[in-house]
Amino acid sequence: MNENILIAVHNGIIALDIKRQLSESGYSAKIVNPYDQEKIDENMNYPFQLIIFERSLYSGKIKGIPEIVQKINRPAIYLTTEADTEKYKHPGLRVMQMPFDRDELQKNVKSVLGGNERNDQSYNF
Repeated sequence: MNENILIAVHNGIIALDIKRQLSESGYSAKIVNPYDQEKIDENMNYPFQLIIFERSLYSGKIKGIPEIVQKINRPAIYLTTEADTEKYKHPGLRVMQMPFDRDELQKNVKSVLGGNERNDQSYNF
């Protein structure tokens, strides 16, 4: 696999765990601090095929998940602790409820990158 994945999660332990799981599965993963707007913008030039993020991405600069997805302009997995993930449905966005396990992460990443399912669906595990 040569897919590059950008991880923008504010909790460093969770970000490192996601990166480890992805790396063990053959993906190249890079972590960016979701609060550092300059670094986020800089990493938009990084050749990634997928971004895994949570609400803190572009905090205060962009309002709403659809605007974030539009700015990213790539497939995305949004991590949330909210039970109601239906409200986040948006083309190009997959929603994963935290906590999740390795199998759930792998299933969603493969589905988004492999195109096995439509990317405009929201999933609640």
